[in-house]
Amino acid sequence: MKFTTPQTNKTPPSVIPSSQTSKHQKVKTKIQCKKITLLDDILRTEFLSARNFIYTLIEEPIKQASDIQIPSSRNFPFDRGLSKNFDIATFKTLCNEPDWVRLYNKIPNEAELYLISHIEQDSLVIGYEMPPWLTQALSKHAFDWLDIRLSPIRFARDLYLIINSNRSTLRIDLNNYHTTSSELRLEAGLLKASILHNSKIPSAPTPEGMLLFIGQTKKDASLVSESGCIYRIDNFAEKILTVAANKSIDYKPHPYDKDHSRTEVKKLHYITGKKPRIIKESIYQLLAGRIELEILAISSGVLQEAPYFDRKSHPLFKPVCNLDDQNIIHIRFSNFISPSFWEQLITGKKSNNTLDTPNIQLN
Repeated sequence: MKFTTPQTNKTPPSVIPSSQTSKHQKVKTKIQCKKITLLDDILRTEFLSARNFIYTLIEEPIKQASDIQIPSSRNFPFDRGLSKNFDIATFKTLCNEPDWVRLYNKIPNEAELYLISHIEQDSLVIGYEMPPWLTQALSKHAFDWLDIRLSPIRFARDLYLIINSNRSTLRIDLNNYHTTSSELRLEAGLLKASILHNSKIPSAPTPEGMLLFIGQTKKDASLVSESGCIYRIDNFAEKILTVAANKSIDYKPHPYDKDHSRTEVKKLHYITGKKPRIIKESIYQLLAGRIELEILAISSGVLQEAPYFDRKSHPLFKPVCNLDDQNIIHIRFSNFISPSFWEQLITGKKSNNTLDTPNIQLN
């Protein structure tokens, strides 16, 4: 079965690098669209409710900000804005691989062309946690895309989100919404003040610190290597030994994967020769607390949170969502659900929309 790339009338965009776009792929300087298509890792069946939640959040703000068509969140995932004759079973057959992990970075060319042929021209593709294979394919075929992710920063009073795009001026156009590191340090300071205020002051400084390994779920997308395999603790044994050489090691289990956590504890014990102590306290009580602390993990978001509390991090692998990436914008939840933000994002111009939701109370 052969599929050809649909013809478009789009002008080739300028070339700049992006975190999920190769150096030779073309990217946009301006979003031009008439409708929205909702695409993510359609090979994964887990966490559909999380994707639907994000798409529902942006549906009404986008409607108020523009006249662009967006699929109803009530019909997700059956209606994503693709042409009606798109068949997910056919797409999966063309992928010829049931495991999304192996396809995370690249899918077969025929599968790519089949999907691309069902995206209408002048579509803006928006997705939650888009895999590299998708952003690369969209950029290659000159489609605008926006990738939405929850920020690794989870200690603040508001939720933060990250938006990445192949639009080269995204950060410039939305710089007034971008969160600064100074703001995040202030948020960390507020949490630190609260936790220290409610903790007992010791009679003397705590002499011994902690090296804390942060557990992750078994199939976390941030653990996928460039070759399409899941990284495990075993892959980093030498570095773990170096970091833990003169320290005891503690372990913070992931709350949603207890079985995998037990496996990781056994592996840490085997690698270091030291039996890790299981830590049950909140990670934020530890980050903001009085005990000296260093964080060790493969790619957990805690690695990026720790420096805001002046804690040292030891990452074993690159983060899936890098706050230092100059192509992303890091925004507050209250802005993410505002029509003015989406109007400015879509048009590239500051909005005159006065209907916003900065004081909305969340249930």
